[in-house]
Amino acid sequence: MLACELLCWSSCEAALVSFCASRGLDVEALNVRGRLVGGACGGPAPAVGRFRAAMFTAAPHASVSALAACRASVVRAAGSRRTLVATAARRGAVYDVALSRDRSAAIEGLIVYVSRGGDRVGAVLVAVEAGEAAGPPTLVLRGASVAETARGRGHAVLVVAIFLALADELGAAAATRAIDKPLLALALSAAGLSPVKTSWGVYVARDPRNGARGAALVWAADTGRDARCIFSNALCKSQRLRVKAPDEPPPEDARLAHVKTAYFRCRSPAPAATTAPPDLTWYPARLLAFANGIPDLRRHLLRADDGPWPWC
Repeated sequence: MLACELLCWSSCEAALVSFCASRGLDVEALNVRGRLVGGACGGPAPAVGRFRAAMFTAAPHASVSALAACRASVVRAAGSRRTLVATAARRGAVYDVALSRDRSAAIEGLIVYVSRGGDRVGAVLVAVEAGEAAGPPTLVLRGASVAETARGRGHAVLVVAIFLALADELGAAAATRAIDKPLLALALSAAGLSPVKTSWGVYVARDPRNGARGAALVWAADTGRDARCIFSNALCKSQRLRVKAPDEPPPEDARLAHVKTAYFRCRSPAPAATTAPPDLTWYPARLLAFANGIPDLRRHLLRADDGPWPWC
């Protein structure tokens, strides 16, 4: 138990501090909780590199059997419950990032939860698809939501950026399903993704009648197309959208969004994100334990883990 706490978790804070104090170890200097940020953690799956770094750091201070038992417990973990895997800092605010398995029987997937101070900020539904041949799997964004109390403050871009960072940390590709929500389409573009098709363009602006409550005004970019044919009444109600009347003057802060299309991540040349990404601190052991329960991710991470371990 102490070995696991030493390397990965911090839920037994008193036991961890006592264990390190009895051996003259500096908890923060050793990064023994696995909260490693940056550094040389590239490769096919940075999470593997972070976890290995934590294991190598702690190896001289724990027995071989304890380290082996710790790694075996991580490999066996199914990750079926909601698991805190990172914290994200943005504009002075700190958010928790947790994962849970998607219970849908039709897909293999997960749900990314973003919260602050115990209050839900947003969530992303993600499908995990196998890669071609020995290629990495793809994390596919199926949908995203922002809590009512958190809307109008850029949180849609935040949850999308965290989704992309998660794909990077696991060494996976990132893509989306077809997107019908114009505000989500704007968030995807702001995070640096590109639409597959641009035939359904719409302009989005703050609704001058109800903008203070996060409502948006939409209209078709193609003057020969009626936006009411693009957005259903149910979608307008749930997303707080209002279709601009033909004789209504357009606001000056309108932005172009592309709907009814999937989005992809173009690596070269990559479109510049218009919003700075959050500063993420990962808990690599927890992330790997969770990912181990998803077959396509497990196979990919096992291929990434091809170097010697401290006890080998």
